[in-house]
Amino acid sequence: MSFLLKSYAIHSQEEYLLVAYSEPILDKAGSLVARHPLRALDAVQLAGALYLREKLPPNAPSLTFLSADDRLVTVALQEHLQAVNPEKAS
Repeated sequence: MSFLLKSYAIHSQEEYLLVAYSEPILDKAGSLVARHPLRALDAVQLAGALYLREKLPPNAPSLTFLSADDRLVTVALQEHLQAVNPEKAS
């Protein structure tokens, strides 16, 4: 395994939380597509973040949604989710 891949594997286990697809997430994605100009997989990604935010305990660190897609970041902000495009962050 390359150093870069190994570093990513370690970092992803420490810094990211994977959320499995579930019916509530897919329902929320459908609702997002109905209200916003999103592609289906973008809606699923955003729905997962919104679902996770609802499940976090009140004292948990704030959730930041990252996407290099400006349209997706805009919709995330409209859904009251902290969102950043890492390609444009200073």
